[in-house]
Amino acid sequence: MIRLLAEVPLNVLHVSVVLKYYQQLTIYMRPVCKIRITAYLIFILWSNLLLAAPEYCHSQISRPTQLSYLIVQEFPHDPRAFTQGLAWNKGNVYEGTGLYGRSSLRRVDLHTGRVELQRNYDRQFFAEGITVYEDKIYQLTWKNNRIFQYDAHDFSLIGSWEFPYQGWGITHDSEQLIISDGTARLYFLEPKTLVEKRRIVVHDDQGQVNRLNELEYINGKIYANIWKTDQIAIIDPKDGLVTSYLNLSGLTTRMKGENNPDVLNGIMYDPAGDRLFVTGKLWPLLFEIQVVPIPL
Repeated sequence: MIRLLAEVPLNVLHVSVVLKYYQQLTIYMRPVCKIRITAYLIFILWSNLLLAAPEYCHSQISRPTQLSYLIVQEFPHDPRAFTQGLAWNKGNVYEGTGLYGRSSLRRVDLHTGRVELQRNYDRQFFAEGITVYEDKIYQLTWKNNRIFQYDAHDFSLIGSWEFPYQGWGITHDSEQLIISDGTARLYFLEPKTLVEKRRIVVHDDQGQVNRLNELEYINGKIYANIWKTDQIAIIDPKDGLVTSYLNLSGLTTRMKGENNPDVLNGIMYDPAGDRLFVTGKLWPLLFEIQVVPIPL
């Protein structure tokens, strides 16, 4: 009978059923046996509750809204740039590119795509995402466990820090750096010391959202490319909940007609002009887009 109780799922394991079996089991038992049976029943109930908790929690989370886009403008983009990060600062476009032997930090003219200033990495580094905070550029590395800091005006090296995880994407909320490592986790770091302050796990109504890549902080939300997809997740930084998905499949389909394009990656926001830009690795174009709801 104890075995039968252990196999009863929580949604049918009502209090009345528990009491019925409890009375039948303990009516002729000695006190010490009653104590053991009581403890075992409590354990069964608690175990079932813990197992059911994730399913229950997911059922209480609203499904993310689905968003689409309109193309506002198109700009030329270096088709040899393996884009790992984009950032806008005071009218300037900054780009981080990856691959061993081809990694760089760049300042780029938006309208021509021309590289105005470039700093290349040694071959042992695979550079990743970038962000600009207080006129300092922070750039991640993929597996080198280093974060580099540069002067935004001349790209001179200011310093570097060890980072114990892979570096994928980085942005900031004016108070903290926010970093992705290719999982569902986002790390919040103090900008001057790079001490971790907290972390969140990004999730939606189906569970964790993994492979978070390039990041951009826009109007209180974190926008994140999801590697190898056409989607940008829009995330609440307080709890990691995905509130919306921005579907950019039309852009990736269009870029497949170009020579050897790679995945969608690169989000940039101009706060003064309220402009949103996206591109991809080895894409020949950078797009200014307007986010629109998908008609029901």
